[in-house]
Amino acid sequence: MSPVAVLTSDETEPASGFERVASRIGKAASGDAPVLPDELLTRARRQRAQVGAGSIERTVLLGIVLAGLENVPFEDAAALLDVKPARLEKMMHGDESIPDNRKDRWEQLAEVLRNLHSVVRADATWRWLNTAVPEFGGRTPREVARERRGLERLVELTIRYRDPSFS
Repeated sequence: MSPVAVLTSDETEPASGFERVASRIGKAASGDAPVLPDELLTRARRQRAQVGAGSIERTVLLGIVLAGLENVPFEDAAALLDVKPARLEKMMHGDESIPDNRKDRWEQLAEVLRNLHSVVRADATWRWLNTAVPEFGGRTPREVARERRGLERLVELTIRYRDPSFS
């Protein structure tokens, strides 16, 4: 049977959409033997149970921010996200849900990175985060980000970077 025929058959299928797709892919790839290990299916069920209205949005936001911090050491990226490295790793792998209270901070950080990367190469992010800024009394953006309104101040600064009259 061709993979297309397997994907369109009317066989009795598992209950969830994920299991249905996994089952179809497994059958198409190797007969009736499943391709996905039980551990992956278990993780997928757990993630599906954790999905709330904004969970997917927060997961995508985390991915966007981490992509913008690609050249930043993991521990420092975790600090910017205001999450312990071990917890961030669990969030990245879907072993822990992302709390809603992280969204505003992460959105601001994503905006800082978007503005910054419009004027500076992405591989210079780490250097920028550790460069003293006179406007901040010689403190670095990484230090300012830890303050209560620090990311707001960094958003304002990086917006000005994009202004053609900025010098």
